[in-house]
Amino acid sequence: MIGKITSLFAENTEKFKESLQNVSNTVQGYINIVLGVVMGALALWFIITAIFVWIKIGSSDTSQKRAEEIKRLKWIGVAILAVIIIWSISGILTKAFSDLAPSSNSLETVLIHNTNLLNNHLVSNLNF
Repeated sequence: MIGKITSLFAENTEKFKESLQNVSNTVQGYINIVLGVVMGALALWFIITAIFVWIKIGSSDTSQKRAEEIKRLKWIGVAILAVIIIWSISGILTKAFSDLAPSSNSLETVLIHNTNLLNNHLVSNLNF
């Protein structure tokens, strides 16, 4: 009886691990799509802004205006770095999430231990 129960839990654990892996892969796929589009848009925005900034810097006569234009480029660069960091953290988190599934060995050990405790309790209560 215990063997049937433990094999049932072990089988369900493997299915659970497989399902959790599929979910985390799907979520990471959507994250990659969304953040990839955001990165592409930011890169395009950075290139276009850089062209205009260099034109404005070339025609600017004060260093204050040049500093303001360069500051715009720096903020776009910071946004690109932020997206890269978020993208890499999302990969780490989804990998950690997919590894949360318990192993079949740990479930089997817990089940056998609890079954032994239950049997010992029942036997001790039956002794008058």
